[in-house]
Amino acid sequence: MSSAAGHFTDSVEQCVLGRQAGSVDCAIQRYPIQSIFPAISRSSHLVYQSEFPIFVISLPGDEKRRQPLVSALDELGLAHEISFGVDGRNGLPSQFEDQIDRRLAHIRNGRAFTDAEFACALSHQAIYAEIGKRGLPGALVLEDDAVVDERFGEFIRAGAYRKADMILLGHQRTFTRGTSFKEILPGVKGYQIASPPVRAHAYSLGRKTAATIRRRSLPLSKNADWPCDISRFDCLALSPKLVDWADRQSSIQKERLEAIRNAKPDRSAFFRRLFILDDWYRLIGRRRGVPLDGKDWKQTGGPKQE
Repeated sequence: MSSAAGHFTDSVEQCVLGRQAGSVDCAIQRYPIQSIFPAISRSSHLVYQSEFPIFVISLPGDEKRRQPLVSALDELGLAHEISFGVDGRNGLPSQFEDQIDRRLAHIRNGRAFTDAEFACALSHQAIYAEIGKRGLPGALVLEDDAVVDERFGEFIRAGAYRKADMILLGHQRTFTRGTSFKEILPGVKGYQIASPPVRAHAYSLGRKTAATIRRRSLPLSKNADWPCDISRFDCLALSPKLVDWADRQSSIQKERLEAIRNAKPDRSAFFRRLFILDDWYRLIGRRRGVPLDGKDWKQTGGPKQE
């Protein structure tokens, strides 16, 4: 059984796929619905395999953290793959040093980046590499603290991820280029972003966009949320958001807060940052953009559909 955006399968196969994305070694585990609910018969429940595979970024040993998301995806009948990313909780493995730029990261962010932050960014990069390696048309990327509901299932089954090169299903502190929008689903609008927002816990992207992000962001010197200026792509932020995130503090957040508290002012770094063009694009986008949450439609004349 199939549709334009994917197909149904009753396979109960569970496998582990080793991969090497650049020099990022990790594993992907595919979980069909019956792997979580083994008592369900093959004939009565079909699993929907999206044309854009769903990747869940997680770490070994974080079963409890990702279990709510895995269970939700299984309840929606959506096939997904667990992508075990780079583990920076005990320091970044030395083989990844050539994929990051610690000095430039300090200049761009005004503080030293933690190993956990670099590891998170590398985990996203590994999926972008996997898309190209497997010749996938694109992917849906979820971090393991994402919270999905039936609207996410509608988005997948409708193949709505095809409506832009990149779609942010969840986001925060988002600025758009105006009030015009594209209808993604009934009652769900997509707005062109003016600058990269905060959080990268749920998004779709095509193969060409994934390759471009890798080319523009390596070696990594920007935060894990968005290592390059994604506002220069055909990138839409959804309103209302289709994916939320659980309020669980991760090891990244703890280390980041400590690094921010310990950061010392560096005037020379500030002046060097003035010559980084990509950062200027971000700043201008925020200055000229319209906040997506709480738009003043009375002043702007109301939303306009494309």
